[in-house]
Amino acid sequence: MALLAAGVLASGGATADLNAGFTPAIIQLGAAARLDYTIVADGEVGRRGLGFSAELPAGLALADPALNQISCPGFVEAPAGGDTLVISELSLAAGQSCQISVHVEALAAGNYSVTSSELSGAGAPDPPATAELQVVVNQALLGITYSQASARWGTGCGSAMSWTTPRAAFFLT
Repeated sequence: MALLAAGVLASGGATADLNAGFTPAIIQLGAAARLDYTIVADGEVGRRGLGFSAELPAGLALADPALNQISCPGFVEAPAGGDTLVISELSLAAGQSCQISVHVEALAAGNYSVTSSELSGAGAPDPPATAELQVVVNQALLGITYSQASARWGTGCGSAMSWTTPRAAFFLT
């Protein structure tokens, strides 16, 4: 389970919101997905010193290379093959958002949740953010081709099936 902690250095009840998500949300075993964190500085005050960390659950690891993007000033520690991501010293202007994206590799099949803790610091706490990832083994990728009186489909795994119909018309549901 992932644990996230964020520090918000702002005054007067201003907050920053943290959101998380995987792209794509379903991947094959051994593939990588992008884990996106978005922080939005609410209110009329900029933020400095924002940070958080995340520990990936067993079955997921930071890919090589792990860091894909950071859209604001700050530091990212995301060692390839590791399970801990540390973000620190982020700076955002009032109303600005920051996106941090890392690649995560699937080491085992299953359903994974990466859930943050509440954002903490000078602002009001924000509810936890959760990213969901499903890792599948040999998910069938179906493709159908049709020509005149025959049809063929494949599973994307090297096997295929074809048939011939006495007429050119048939229905697939």
